[in-house]
Amino acid sequence: MDNIEELIDRYLSKSMTAIEVKDFENLLKTDTTLHAEYLKSIAARKFIEEAGRLELREKFDVFESEELTGEKAIIPLWFKRTMATAAVFIVLFGLYQVVFNSTISSDAVFESYFETYKAPSVERNSETTLDTNLQSAMKAYEAKSYEEALQFFDKLEDKTNYVANFYKGLSYLSSKDPNYKQALQSFEIVLQTDNDYNQQALWYKGLTLLKLKETDKALKVFQKIKETTSYNHEKAVEIVAKNIEN
Repeated sequence: MDNIEELIDRYLSKSMTAIEVKDFENLLKTDTTLHAEYLKSIAARKFIEEAGRLELREKFDVFESEELTGEKAIIPLWFKRTMATAAVFIVLFGLYQVVFNSTISSDAVFESYFETYKAPSVERNSETTLDTNLQSAMKAYEAKSYEEALQFFDKLEDKTNYVANFYKGLSYLSSKDPNYKQALQSFEIVLQTDNDYNQQALWYKGLTLLKLKETDKALKVFQKIKETTSYNHEKAVEIVAKNIEN
């Protein structure tokens, strides 16, 4: 995202229009990168505010001491340095807690990383009944008519066809009324054999597990993707590093 810091600064400084605020807040719910940078900006501002308060408080303490005693307060340099160091440590610890211990929901991670996979073109020239149904399913899938695609997938006699099951799983995820359990079953069928869609099926299996609130299992999947540097391994690295809650 371009000018992400400027965007966050405009939001925090309340210089956005009402429409821009609404768009920003909607994006904040799904864009994990923006969400992380937003938390860092809040923490940084908090640090600056606290540092300013500490300095002001020190001045007030000195002034109050002078008023009570009638003498200029003398604070040992070593004491000032010790207190300043302790104050900075406390604020930085708070900063760490906000930035690194912040959580993000499994639903938000799914929405941020899920996108449909392109439809294949290799099935379009076949003329058998099986391939005709698969061809019709792919056309419906490509047209984003996922419910119609599922109807054609269900007509296939070969229930173990890995191509059909991969796109069937994606159709379940992309439907108006998603069926995550059925999607997971479809991806598991793909993963039972060695084929061209194994890596992709593993990625979507991980995302589906997030929607099913099986976060631990999902993270194991993404860890495997990370270690094997398979499909979308860079995104898997990002997900593994997040503090995800159901």
